[in-house]
Amino acid sequence: MKKLYKFSFKEGNNVINTYLLEEEKDENYNILENIDIKVINEKVDNLYFDVKKISTEEMKIICENFYLLLNSGLNLYDSLKFLIQSKQISKFTRGVLTKSFLLLKKGKNAEQVFSSNSYHEYFVYIMNISTTKNILIRSFSSLIEYFNSMIETKNSLQKSTIYPMTVLSSIVIILISMNFFIIPKLSSLLDVDLNMGTTNVLLYLFFSIFLFTVVFAVLSKKNDNYLLYLPIANNLFRNYILYKFTKDINILLKNEMSIDKALNKVISKINSKFLTDRFLPVIVNIERGKSLENSFENIKNISEISIALTLSKFKGNYEDVFDFLEKQFKNNFNNSSEKIKKMIEPIFISILGIIILSIAYEIFQKVYIGGISGGLM
Repeated sequence: MKKLYKFSFKEGNNVINTYLLEEEKDENYNILENIDIKVINEKVDNLYFDVKKISTEEMKIICENFYLLLNSGLNLYDSLKFLIQSKQISKFTRGVLTKSFLLLKKGKNAEQVFSSNSYHEYFVYIMNISTTKNILIRSFSSLIEYFNSMIETKNSLQKSTIYPMTVLSSIVIILISMNFFIIPKLSSLLDVDLNMGTTNVLLYLFFSIFLFTVVFAVLSKKNDNYLLYLPIANNLFRNYILYKFTKDINILLKNEMSIDKALNKVISKINSKFLTDRFLPVIVNIERGKSLENSFENIKNISEISIALTLSKFKGNYEDVFDFLEKQFKNNFNNSSEKIKKMIEPIFISILGIIILSIAYEIFQKVYIGGISGGLM
């Protein structure tokens, strides 16, 4: 467990109230040893699981603040000092940044200062390789764009999946209400036996689809290959996974990492069986001395990457290739997302129309036509 301390200290004449995160036992004791500050208060405020990390949204805020503060003339030390007192970020994030601030004050290098596993791994890597202030400012600019794109596509994915599930759940709830509450009440009120075969069929159909979707979602958490077999939404998920992959590769290439190392790093850290199954053989082939273009040429279901890399051998500029692929997969993802959103509403309206028509027809048959037949007899 990670311990978050409410932490106050005096530096010169200034009293700073913040938080300090302890990720390992007695870590704070070692950090505070032989440091030129006076600790005023240190008490446990909260506990967090070891796996907790700073959210993408807060990583973006951190990078934006660093970018603005460094551009305005402040150094890294003063920028960290400002951030650890900022109310714009959570207590947990301030605790992580305070640890970095204290390590920087002790004279540690960038690798030690930003070594916390609570930071995003690409942020850590870029902080380690940025040797000058100008490089650091450019790095923060690319990180802001990266985190902003990740937030935007994640929100779009959630809308594209939550909206259909909400509609599907609503249809199931409407059909259950119709079959077990509204129709029996209506039958009793009209004193006729309304046999709603259409709503029964629709209920079984959509309840089965709902259960199938839930099971599919659970299975896909462990193996995202299943997402490729999901009707209607398979292109959405495929393009999202490949967009994130090419985006990750691209940010590492733009920060001076070679293509083979970038590929290795992304595959070793990314939580996607779809990508691991397809790109691990590529990494093995590259390590055996096979050319990058030849290693990529037979990737299953991802012809776009192999074609683009084959064409790139005439230029050798992989940054441009992955820049193009990133934009292509993002456009494909946005198009798939829009198609799903546009498709759901007509389907929902059509189903409601079928339900209303089936009720109206059944009432017409049993009450009106049945009443006329009874009167004639």
